[in-house]
Amino acid sequence: MCINWKKGFNRVFVVAAFGWSVYVMWYLPGQRWHERFDLESDRWSACLSAATIAHDKAKLEQCNAEHDRAFRDTPHTAWTGLGWSGWLFLIGVASIPPLILYWLLRGVGWIFNWIWRGFTSNVGTH
Repeated sequence: MCINWKKGFNRVFVVAAFGWSVYVMWYLPGQRWHERFDLESDRWSACLSAATIAHDKAKLEQCNAEHDRAFRDTPHTAWTGLGWSGWLFLIGVASIPPLILYWLLRGVGWIFNWIWRGFTSNVGTH
C-alpha cells in the first residue's frame, strides 16, 4: 500500500485550519468581553468595599447605580458591536496565518523531498 502524503497532509491541514478558525472566532471576542466584564466587576467590588468600610449608604447606592449603568452598557455577547473592522480583523487572523503556514510547510516539504532525491538517485553515481 502506497501512502499518499500530499492528500493526507492536505486533509490534516484542513482539519487543523478549521480548528484554528473556530478557536480564533470564539476566543478573541470572548476574551475582550470577559476582560471588560471583569474590570467592571473589580471596580464595583472596590467601590462596595470602600462604601461598606465608610458606612456610607448613599455611596453604596451610588455604587450600585453605577454598576447597573455599566452593566447595561456592556454588550450582552462578545460579538455585539464588533463592526466591519472587527469582523475583518477576526477573519484575517483566522485565515492568513493558516495560509502562510500551509505554503511555508509545502515549501519545506518540497525542499526536503528535493534533498532526499539527491541522496537516493542512481543517475550520475561514480
